[in-house]
Amino acid sequence: MKTKGKVVYNEKMKMEMGGEMKGMADLPPDMQKKIEEMMKKMEKKKRLKVLYFNPEESLYMNAPEEDKEAEQLDVQEGGIRMKMEFGEDDMRVYKNVKAKEVLRQEDFMGKRFLVNDEVEGVKWKLENETKEILGYSCKKAWFVTEEKGDTVTAWYTSQIPVSAGPLGVGELPGLVLESTMADGKLTVTAEKIDFDTDISAKLLKPSSGKKISAEKFEKIRKEKEAEMKEFEGGDGNFQIQIRHN
Repeated sequence: MKTKGKVVYNEKMKMEMGGEMKGMADLPPDMQKKIEEMMKKMEKKKRLKVLYFNPEESLYMNAPEEDKEAEQLDVQEGGIRMKMEFGEDDMRVYKNVKAKEVLRQEDFMGKRFLVNDEVEGVKWKLENETKEILGYSCKKAWFVTEEKGDTVTAWYTSQIPVSAGPLGVGELPGLVLESTMADGKLTVTAEKIDFDTDISAKLLKPSSGKKISAEKFEKIRKEKEAEMKEFEGGDGNFQIQIRHN
């Protein structure tokens, strides 16, 4: 039975005007149109990720072939200037189910962090609903996050009995080949599985960034996001950077 190799996933993010992008409704119509066009373009772009896995460990990261060049928008109209950048951070999620260890390398507000966490005992709801992904029969599972109340859905296959998946999703009796999260806005789907590749040189713990606990990192994130939500561009200039993990 094959229990080590790599999976190439494609991440698809639904991008919407408004919401956290406070102040957008007040922009000139032509500027809003250009921003919407940029966001639609980014929705269609492939974002390839790779998961290296064995029975105990997994590492989720940007695929080597991923185009990391950022899309940029810089427009000025009616005395307002809007600068936006859509790009890829070098986010990595390492997981060791035996040691119950999770390490996340994340870039946030121009700084790199190495977030130390533990494998959480997620209470998955296992369903009998099935569908086929890449020729594998997959079953549905889901749970609701305690912090935000978001529903995370996973499709896993017991034909590959490895407790791993994209973005650290796992603790299921099989490899996760598809997952939906972030209130349905993010869907990650497997496009290719390779059991023949040598992953020994790839499946390594991330080591770059300021070491910090998950609790402290979330506190910093919430504080900065609260500051950004209050920013409405009072000086007539907007500068927004959207990084997709």
